[in-house]
Amino acid sequence: MKLALTILGCVVFLLTDPTPGQSDKPTVFRGDQQHSGVYQTSGVERFTGIRWKFPAGSPIRSTPAVVDNRVYFGNREGVFYALNAETGKLEWQFRTSGRITSSPAVFKDRVYFVSADTHLYSLKAADGTLQWKLKIDPDRAERFNWDFYLSSPVLDSETLYVGSGNKKVFAVDIKTGQAKWTFETAGVVRSSPAVFAGTVYAGCFEGYFYAIESKTGKLRWKFKTAGNPDFPKGEVQSSPAVARGLVFFGSRDYHLYALETRSGKLRWKSHDPNSWVSSSPAVRDGTVYVGGSDSHKFYALEAKTGAKKWEFAAPSNILASPAIAGQTVYFGSGNGYGPEESGYLFAVNLQTGQEKWQLKVERNIFSSPVVQSGVVYFGSDDGHLYAVH
Repeated sequence: MKLALTILGCVVFLLTDPTPGQSDKPTVFRGDQQHSGVYQTSGVERFTGIRWKFPAGSPIRSTPAVVDNRVYFGNREGVFYALNAETGKLEWQFRTSGRITSSPAVFKDRVYFVSADTHLYSLKAADGTLQWKLKIDPDRAERFNWDFYLSSPVLDSETLYVGSGNKKVFAVDIKTGQAKWTFETAGVVRSSPAVFAGTVYAGCFEGYFYAIESKTGKLRWKFKTAGNPDFPKGEVQSSPAVARGLVFFGSRDYHLYALETRSGKLRWKSHDPNSWVSSSPAVRDGTVYVGGSDSHKFYALEAKTGAKKWEFAAPSNILASPAIAGQTVYFGSGNGYGPEESGYLFAVNLQTGQEKWQLKVERNIFSSPVVQSGVVYFGSDDGHLYAVH
């Protein structure tokens, strides 16, 4: 929605938050199909308090989706929730038989997510009625140390793309729930695909990163991470972000990679000593923002070269992905070595890396924040979904 004012003969447009229900674009993990992590909305420059928190009963590592005054997310016990975004009151819930650490996508009164019970689900957004489910995994086992997340679906037109533990990337018809094509990868795909200009981008746990033609499922190119003595496969757990002809993603080999989208050629890689880069990067105005694990550092890097602009020291691992709104970047931290550790949500100045505010909660924060209309939403291992302003 735009409001126009005429000042001295000039027309000035004031941008406001979009009216719920008016956009025909899907609401997906990381804010858009390119996974920029950017939210075109007002942020929280000054923390004033917790608007509400909802007790979900078990850890929340799913990143919420906020659309049409509802918040959608899942918990580790396999329950998927829809809450009123203003009050935090429960509107409906749907139970699966596996953990839900996939983040939902919402489009045209349907919500889509993956459960560790091996299925991709489509529910009616208004009341949680099951529309269809598709088996995409062979089993429900957690396969790796710190295997915190499942792949999250991304939508492009009438097709959904998602990775699976079955070593595949799926393209699924959102109306019927039938697979249009599947692409065989070298390993389990926890990375959440990004889509841009007819290409699907995703990585796998064998250290390969793929560019796949979105209509046919044919390989455009693939790239192998470097690996290191500790993690020779160079596992890709991070989800990619696409911007300005480059695709950015992290690896357990301690690097953040920047590849050319057309060719897969390495442009640069940055090094975070002894730290996985499992966090998914956010990109805006020529800068990449990403967190590290054991370094406890959050970085701002020059997108063209990988040169460091600034770094921020957090008290614990940064595995969740950052969100950008206004002139602030938001991210959570938590110590994955101990479930009893406190978690922190940070709000940091985009330009300087200076802290604006922080919120301490009882347990780790491995859910990525989402910003909408002056409110930040995120989940915690303390079993609560928070709305803060």
